[in-house]
Formats: sequence, C-alpha cells, structure tokens
Amino acid sequence: MSISTISQLFQNVFANLSSFHFSKPSSLLISIPNQALLNLQTLIPLYPPAFTQDQLNATQLLSLHLALQFRKHLFSPPPKPTKGKGKEKDNRDKYWPFIASLPRSFPSHPLTWWILSKSHSQLKSTYGIDEEDLSVQEKEEIDVKRRKRYGKLLELMGRGLRTRVDKIEERFRKDWREVQRVWVSTPFDYGY
Repeated sequence: MSISTISQLFQNVFANLSSFHFSKPSSLLISIPNQALLNLQTLIPLYPPAFTQDQLNATQLLSLHLALQFRKHLFSPPPKPTKGKGKEKDNRDKYWPFIASLPRSFPSHPLTWWILSKSHSQLKSTYGIDEEDLSVQEKEEIDVKRRKRYGKLLELMGRGLRTRVDKIEERFRKDWREVQRVWVSTPFDYGY
C-alpha cells in the first residue's frame, strides 16, 4: 500500500466522519485495511529481529517507530524521490500522513508535568538522555518558575491520582530503558 493510497484512505475516512446522515446503531462507520494499520503486526517487518523477537513489546516498538519517523521527517532534509517502474517513488514511511497528524505534545497529561518539572541533570540521571537530544535542548528553555509550576501541579494531585501517575512514570521509565538498550545494542540504519 503506497503513501498516496493511505493518504487517500484518511481523506475518505474524515469525509465520511463529517457526513450528516444518521447511521443505525452498531453499523460499520469506517473500514481500514489491515496493511494500513500501525501496529505490532505491520511494524515487525520494518525492523531487524533483535527489535521484535521478544525484545520490544507493542508499546515500545510503536513509540520507537513514532520517534524515528518524527526525527526523520522533521529534523532531516526531505528524502529524494527515486525512480521506479516509470514513476517517481516516495521514500517516506507510508504511515507518515497519519503520524504527521498526531499531537506533538500533551501539556495536560501528568506525565508531561512530571518530566517538565525536572531539571536537565535529573532527566539525564534518570533516563540517560544525551546532551545533543533536541527535546532536551527545548526543555532547557523552560525557566525555573515554569518548572516549579509543573511540580506544584503534581503536588496538588490527590493521593490516588498521584499513585497512578507514579505507576505511569515507572512504566514509562522501564519502556524507555528497554528501547534504549535495544537501540544501542542493535546495529540498524534508522533512515535519518
């Protein structure tokens, strides 16, 4: 399935979602072919076995893929089209039209508050983030007052919610470390 086919598919889906006719309860609104889905089954063929054979779970592999695609398409020069069978072939990831529509930040999510309340040195010790990481450079621009404000938001949470946020942060940290471990130990051309 080509990038233009997937792009057309999403245009059709959004056109159908904005229609003004009523559907019967439990009726099919949209149908997306399996090869157009972004999931473990469609991502496994894109990566070496070291990534997929009991190494990374679905959340980890999907997160890695999203991060690589954003890095490739937003922070690298655009790919040069290649000629193939009489027409130009687009080298971009076929999921890019969908990925590009995803939000790039989640300012109302408590995990975001937790991360933005930490200093660069705290994040570096917790996650081993490289000095050259673009997101760290952006984070350094957040002033101390703002960092304290995010910390205050966390303090104001109820105990039950705070416990859930702590569990989410712990799961995020474990996923981060596992992806980082596989990334470092597996030679692979990430395409950027």
